[in-house]
Amino acid sequence: MNIVKVYQDEQSPLKRKAIAEQAYLLYINEFLTIKCFSDYYGTAIATASEILREGKHWNSLPKIEAIEAMNLIEGIQHELATDNDQGKNDSETIKGVYKRATGKERAAIDNVFISLTGWTLESLIKMY
Repeated sequence: MNIVKVYQDEQSPLKRKAIAEQAYLLYINEFLTIKCFSDYYGTAIATASEILREGKHWNSLPKIEAIEAMNLIEGIQHELATDNDQGKNDSETIKGVYKRATGKERAAIDNVFISLTGWTLESLIKMY
């Protein structure tokens, strides 16, 4: 896998950040110089430096700051899209939490779902 090409082809800023951080860690662990990194991936030193600089930035932030710096909706969408354990259990857990929630808690949950999907969780449960 050519991590530089993957980074350059990626459109999502969130995914680009993760790829840059991965490239930085790969550089730290596998390559002695930026030139070796750029030669291996067949890219200009300036391009390699830019990617590694971004990766170093994201790697150096405490994880909570990195999360706060990204778009929350994009982060949630990314986590949902990359969750390997999605399935019926997750759906049943969400439904159970909603059913046991008080009126105020349901309103809060519905507000979150409206922000994410445009629908209340109650509406989504009825649809699916």
